[in-house]
Amino acid sequence: MSFFHNMVSRLKKNDFLKSVIILMSGSTVAQFLPVLISPVFTRVFTPEQIGIYGVYVAAVNIITQFVCLKYDVAIVISEEKEEAGGLFWLCLSVTGVLSVLLLLTYPFARPISALLGSKDSFFWVYYIPVSTLLIGLNTALNYYNVRLKAFTAISTANITKTVVQSIVQVALGFLGFGIHGLIIGQIASFLAGNMRLIKNVLKAISFSSFNKKNIFRLLVKHRQYPAYILTGSLSNSLTYNLIPFFMSSFYSPSQCGYYTMINRVLGSPINLIGSAVGQVFLKQASDEKNGKQLLSPIFNKISKILLLMSVPIFAVLFIFGRPLFTVVLGKEYGDTIPYLRALIPMFLVRFVVSPVQSSAVVMGKQRTMMIWQIGLLVISVIPAVVSSLWKMDIVYYLLILSLALAAAYLIFYYYCRRIISEEDKRKLESSKEDLP
Repeated sequence: MSFFHNMVSRLKKNDFLKSVIILMSGSTVAQFLPVLISPVFTRVFTPEQIGIYGVYVAAVNIITQFVCLKYDVAIVISEEKEEAGGLFWLCLSVTGVLSVLLLLTYPFARPISALLGSKDSFFWVYYIPVSTLLIGLNTALNYYNVRLKAFTAISTANITKTVVQSIVQVALGFLGFGIHGLIIGQIASFLAGNMRLIKNVLKAISFSSFNKKNIFRLLVKHRQYPAYILTGSLSNSLTYNLIPFFMSSFYSPSQCGYYTMINRVLGSPINLIGSAVGQVFLKQASDEKNGKQLLSPIFNKISKILLLMSVPIFAVLFIFGRPLFTVVLGKEYGDTIPYLRALIPMFLVRFVVSPVQSSAVVMGKQRTMMIWQIGLLVISVIPAVVSSLWKMDIVYYLLILSLALAAAYLIFYYYCRRIISEEDKRKLESSKEDLP
C-alpha cells in the first residue's frame, strides 16, 4: 500500500504528468467509443462509402492546415496575455477568410471530386467550407485552452466530439443518409466540442485586442510561423492525407475504405494521444527552456512511457489482428490484416516520436523541422509513383511506405534528442559560471 501511496503522492506533485494523464485519459475514452461501435459502423456503411468519406476527411485535413496559418502555436508560446488574445482573433480572421474563399469551389465540385479519385460522388465538396470554419475555430480554442492549462476542458471536449460524432453518424446511417450522414456527424462533433472549449476563452480574452491595427502587427511580428511551421505542417498533412487519394485512384474506393477503417481504429487514437501529450510537452518545454530546468529528463521520460505503451498493443494486433478484426469489423475486414501488418512500423514509431517532435519548435529549429516534413512528403509520394507506373501490389506499396516513414521519424527523433542534450549542456555550463 505504501508503494501506491508514494506513487499517488508523486503524481499529485508533478504537474506535467497530471496534465498528460488528464489529456490522455480523455483521448483514450474518446477513442474507445469508435472502436466499440465499429461492428455497427461497418455494417451500416459499405467499404466504398467509407472510402469516399476517407477522401473527404483527407481533403479537409489538408485544407485546414491553412485555417490559422500556424499562428495558433504562437498563442501558447506568447509571454503576454494581451498578445495571446490578439493572436486568437488573428486565427479566427484567417479562418473566416479561408472559409469564404472555399465557397468559390462550388461550381467546380464535380471535376475536383474526379481529380481526387471520387468520380461518382462529388457533393462532399459542398460541406468543406463549413468544416473548415468549425475546425479553424476548434484549433484556436484548443491552443488557447493549452495556454490556460485547461487540460480538463480539452479532455472533455475530445470526449464530447467523439460521442456526438459516433451517435450522429450511426443514427443517420440507419436512416439511410449514407455518406451525408458520415460528414454531418463529423461537422456536428466539432460544433459540440467548440461549445465546451469556448467558455474558458471568453473569460480570458479581451475584445479590445480585436482591431485591424493590432492583428496586422501580430501578423507581421510572428510571420516565421506561416513561413516555416505552416510549410512543414502542410507537408506533414499531405504525407498522410494523400494516401486515400492514391489508393482511391490507383486501386479502388473499396480498398481505400479498408485503409480508412484501419486508420480509424489505429491512426485516430495515435493522433489524439500524440496531440494530447504533444500539447502538454510544448507548454512545459517552452516554460522550462525559458527557465533553468533541464529538458532531457522530460523528453526521455515521455519517450519511454509511449514506447512501453505501444509495443504490447501493436504486438497483439500483429499476432491476433485477424480474429480481432473479423469479430469487431466483420468477416470481410479479416482479409485486410496484411494491410495492418504492413502499416504497424509506421504507426508504432509515429506514436512514440510525434508528441516530442515539437522539441524542434521550442528550440527555434522551425526551418529544420520544415525541411524534415517536406522530406516526409517526398518519401510518401515515391512509392505511389512507383505503384502507378508498375502496378505494385497494394500490400507491398503500404509496406514500403510504412518502413520509409518509420525510418524518417527515427532520424528526426535522434535529432531532437541531440539538440535538447546540447541545450541542457549549455545550461549546466552557464550555471557553473554563475557560482561564486
